[in-house]
Amino acid sequence: MTSSTPAPGSPSADGAHEEPTHGRHGADRSRHGSAVPTPAPASDAASGGASSDLAAAADEADRALAEMAKAAQRAVAEAHDDGHSAVAQGYEEARRAAEQAYEQSSVRAGRP
Repeated sequence: MTSSTPAPGSPSADGAHEEPTHGRHGADRSRHGSAVPTPAPASDAASGGASSDLAAAADEADRALAEMAKAAQRAVAEAHDDGHSAVAQGYEEARRAAEQAYEQSSVRAGRP
């Protein structure tokens, strides 16, 4: 009886080369995940309260982010208001300039 799966390191049925899952020394690394070992989680007592320090830092970062978001909202609202003010000011300046131009043209035309 033949197996439909080729042996590791041998060519597959479609001719493509499959990489073996074992290293030079025969260790099967596919069961171990990444090549970089990850440290086991430490308890608060063993880590000297690092978890609570991280939680406090995360809370502080959340507060700082909320403050930045509020400041950004205020800045946008002020810019929006400034934009309205600038439009109103521009309209008023244009109106005055048009009025002066009309008066000057009336004087030139000899109208009161």
